[in-house]
Amino acid sequence: MHALIKQHAGIFLRGLMVGVADLIPGVSGGTIAFITGIYARLLKAVKLGSSPMLLLMLLRGNIKIFWQTVDGTFIAVLLSGILVAIFATADLIHLLLSEHTEKILAFFLGLTISAAWWMGSKLPRRAVLIVYALAGLAISLAAALLAPVSFASAPPAYAFFIAGAVALCAMILPGISGSLLLLILGFYPHLIEALHARDLAIIAIFGAGGVLGLALFARLLTWVLQQWHDQTIALLVGVMLGATVKLWPWKQPAVGVKVILQDNILPTASAAPSYAFVIVLLLLGAVSVIATERVALKLRAAMKD
Repeated sequence: MHALIKQHAGIFLRGLMVGVADLIPGVSGGTIAFITGIYARLLKAVKLGSSPMLLLMLLRGNIKIFWQTVDGTFIAVLLSGILVAIFATADLIHLLLSEHTEKILAFFLGLTISAAWWMGSKLPRRAVLIVYALAGLAISLAAALLAPVSFASAPPAYAFFIAGAVALCAMILPGISGSLLLLILGFYPHLIEALHARDLAIIAIFGAGGVLGLALFARLLTWVLQQWHDQTIALLVGVMLGATVKLWPWKQPAVGVKVILQDNILPTASAAPSYAFVIVLLLLGAVSVIATERVALKLRAAMKD
């Protein structure tokens, strides 16, 4: 019993780490799952859970078999940690984006650069992978610079459904941050506002889109990673680096969290640029990825004991 509690506690803690990462533009929950050693298990569970045969079994009332097949206890404990982290962190991120934009974006920027380096360091040194990374960089820069990043008013409900489908697919990719993708597409501040206001309708619509997206995407992702693992990761590393343009700490003024969607400006154009804080927090963000890996190694070692 003690070993089982310890195992579930470890999974819940991983869920907390994944949840925090999913809310932060720059680090993917998939990357944290990868670092902490649960990525393969998570992807397998999502893939099995989207199987038409198993879903039919669930509809017929074979709940126990469905639960055991999809590793239901693991998913439930992990999801509990993710949800606790998201709702516990949303208000803090809302506050920091609104009142300490330069500092929090510097931290996010450090996280993104460090996570991209970490993912890239796991790849073999091959020239063709550099080509894939450059392609990802070009695609990401084009999306960040050309995509519409603001709405005249809050996006319609159906748009959150589509955004959820896209973002949650990205969140299980080892490398790309779903929150960063939401930022590029202009949805991120609206989702943070919904979490801050506890707008359950918008949250539910976003979540429903995410569930559908995962169900449709999991099998494709598994196949792509099996066929072209290194090429896919290299492409995603390039995407992460290109997206950092949206995390430039200095932005044109705006009210509230929407400041994160504003155009970049030079530090000298800012009213009171916090150079020292920005540098320190950028470095802290970079070190955080390394620290997460160290914590993950200890968690994995504890799970084996």
